[in-house]
Amino acid sequence: MLDVDGVLTDGRLYFGTRGEALKVFHVHDGHGIAQLCRAGVQVAVISGRRSPMVAARCRELGVRHVRQGVSDKLTAFARLCARLGFAARRVRLCGR
Repeated sequence: MLDVDGVLTDGRLYFGTRGEALKVFHVHDGHGIAQLCRAGVQVAVISGRRSPMVAARCRELGVRHVRQGVSDKLTAFARLCARLGFAARRVRLCGR
């Protein structure tokens, strides 16, 4: 399970002329995540922000478990672990 800002991105946000937020995703991260998904590893994203770009990128990579706009990430983590039948202590967390 991983966060987005500062994990899949460099943490910067770019804003377009209409106020839309833009993110830059690194292709190497994406390649690794896609390989994990193809190998059958369950990958999940839990993000405090909501972004259509995150949803699109996760779809593209094969990440099926995406939670956005989450203010309480620990609760979202616990619920997702329970839903997937994973013991929380066995889940690798990636974030800053």
